[in-house]
Amino acid sequence: MSVGATNQAIQTLLRGTKVGQLFESDSVYDVVVRASPDLRDDPRAISEILLDGPEGNPLPLGAIAEINIVSASNMINREQGRRRMLVTCNAEGCDVESVMANIQQRLRDRLALPAGYHLEFAGEFAAKAEAQQRMLWLGVNLENGAGERNKICADAD
Repeated sequence: MSVGATNQAIQTLLRGTKVGQLFESDSVYDVVVRASPDLRDDPRAISEILLDGPEGNPLPLGAIAEINIVSASNMINREQGRRRMLVTCNAEGCDVESVMANIQQRLRDRLALPAGYHLEFAGEFAAKAEAQQRMLWLGVNLENGAGERNKICADAD
């Protein structure tokens, strides 16, 4: 079994692979194949998964890999050549600005970022802040434009 095929089989067992769709009334559901939670959560059980060895003989995964469960990001995302980790929350029923102010204050008080790391707040909060900034900018420009227009009209009289 090639490294790629081994990786694909393990990803199917642990993360799941979409193999089809189920249509029921107006809803569509993905059909995903993956191992049961008791296998996925047990490093010893994972290490006992049998793979096809070089000569076709069964070989436990633990013979070629060390299996451990560690606390880490489940996926490494990259943006502009930098690693990026996305953290989401749902502020349903709450004022988004208050929730974000609370989160930002707690992070400032409790989190010291190593050199090269930064926080960026996005989503509904950032979109709303950007829209407010744009409206403020347009309002100032309209006010300046109206004053200039009034001056031109007064000069014409």
